[in-house]
Amino acid sequence: MTENGCVALDSIQVIVIDCSLPPVPLIESNNSVETSIEICPERPVLLQIREPGDWTYQWKLDGSDIPGGDGDTHYASKVGKYSVTRRFKNSELCRLFSISKSVNLIPGNPPIIDINGNNIALCPGGSIDIETTANESYTYRWLYEQNPNIIGSEASVSVNEIGMYQLVVTNEENGCTSQEKFDVKSDTSTIPTPTIYYNGQTTEAIAFCAGETKMLEIQNPGDWVYQWYLDGILIKNANSAALPLSKEGFYTVEKNYDAGKHCAGPATSKPVEVVVFDSPEAEILRASEVLCSGNKLDLEAQANDSYNYTWQFNSKILAETGSRLTVSEGGFYQLTIIDKQNNCSNRDSVFIAEEMIAVELPDKIIIRRGGSTILDPTSSSSAQDANYLWTPSYGLDDPDALKTKAFPDQTTSYVLVGKTPGGCTAADTTEIIVVDRIYIPDAFTPNGDGINDLLMVANGKELVESINIYNRWGSLVFHSENYENPWDGTFHNTKVPSGNYTYIIRTSIETYKGSIMVLY
Repeated sequence: MTENGCVALDSIQVIVIDCSLPPVPLIESNNSVETSIEICPERPVLLQIREPGDWTYQWKLDGSDIPGGDGDTHYASKVGKYSVTRRFKNSELCRLFSISKSVNLIPGNPPIIDINGNNIALCPGGSIDIETTANESYTYRWLYEQNPNIIGSEASVSVNEIGMYQLVVTNEENGCTSQEKFDVKSDTSTIPTPTIYYNGQTTEAIAFCAGETKMLEIQNPGDWVYQWYLDGILIKNANSAALPLSKEGFYTVEKNYDAGKHCAGPATSKPVEVVVFDSPEAEILRASEVLCSGNKLDLEAQANDSYNYTWQFNSKILAETGSRLTVSEGGFYQLTIIDKQNNCSNRDSVFIAEEMIAVELPDKIIIRRGGSTILDPTSSSSAQDANYLWTPSYGLDDPDALKTKAFPDQTTSYVLVGKTPGGCTAADTTEIIVVDRIYIPDAFTPNGDGINDLLMVANGKELVESINIYNRWGSLVFHSENYENPWDGTFHNTKVPSGNYTYIIRTSIETYKGSIMVLY
């Protein structure tokens, strides 16, 4: 309005736009919202926006815009983090936008195909099974040459034609696919005939002695499979390039490829005849393995005119060359027998233990009646556990003991027998003489009248060990051992003077001293 009251009018249109933040888009694949998806190089992943609506979009990879990625779908072929922004279509009026959560595309594991495509050979007129490792998550497509038809859908396939084959395997969990081509060729291989060697030489026949170890072998065996036969019969577990021999007969060997590698059948060697000679029987026969010291023992083997015999004692060769050897000392004996017809040998050995035992007793022992004595023999033995026995046992304290007390009431002969564990024995005898006390007279009359002419000592023959008689000056006028010859009253064949003479009589029990009168 002007000062004079004039009024002017005009108008303007004000447009009010709702510019709230667009809803956050959700990325899905195969109708499922995922945060991580495996991707295969040959198979892009389709990313879609759930409920795309009337918006504009921009896809991003690792935060950067993807050229041309402005639709509500996107085929992702690279690994990385994918996201999408949502804007109003009229971005000049409202510039607000929202961005989705990232979807991480990671490399997917392709299936593994483990066919050895360079060594597949088909036998003429035959078939061969080709396989790869089976996996429940895999699908298989076997293709032949340019034929689009699938010839197999399992982990293995049987083929009967040569040519180029292809296997396509898909991992259904991530969609990744692997493929491999392989050429099936015709197998025209052959196997060289094997040759059997013995001691580095080819041979048609060998002979050896039983018990010896001999070998047949294949030289330069290479990468082959072998099977040995005896008289045409397969020998179990005999499938190496060498064969130890134990039986006679005709031996052959088959040479072959590993199972399934080639079509050629096995090649068989020429036979080798093996003869096994029996070794001579070598057994040392003996009555005992214990030799009693001082005795002899026969060692004997089977006698045969075709045999040579060699005896050894403690590793020293003996002069005896027959089948029997008489030995007189203990030790290690060995016999080697050689058959002169085939030179086969055998041996046996034996250890002969030598045992010794000895006992020694006095010829006699004198005791007074009612008395006793200790039987204590001198003994020696190579065996600590030798046993002893006295006979008779009458009048003995312990007849099984080496040393024992004896108290017979009459004269008795005792025998002691010692025995070693090996059966060697020794024995000795002693006589225990039981006597009454000796009696020495006071006087005797050696006058030649035949009465009381000798000094007679009662029981002296059994008891007296020695007797000495002295004159009054102490000179020895008579001496006798054991008193076998009584004194006749002479000295140097001359009658001694009458008078008193002193005597000393020794017995095994005691010594007697006194005097005796010589009267005429």
